[in-house]
Amino acid sequence: MANNRSRHHYIPKFYLSYWKPRGKNFVYLHDIHTGNITKNSPNKLFVIHDYYEKSSFFEPYEVEKLFSKSESQVSHL
Repeated sequence: MANNRSRHHYIPKFYLSYWKPRGKNFVYLHDIHTGNITKNSPNKLFVIHDYYEKSSFFEPYEVEKLFSKSESQVSHL
């Protein structure tokens, strides 16, 4: 399946986008262990590669397709 994405967000990108400063394309991250504060793009955060490919309960990528559809419906709320 050529169009399957291999980077699956376990926290949806649209939700992370609510934490971006207005007009910016990053979120701030606070490391509770070191106290460091960094910034990063929501596209790069909370990602597991080929997460649904590893599931034995579902066809690969079927869960991702379902999440993608539902997330696109609620992301504008």
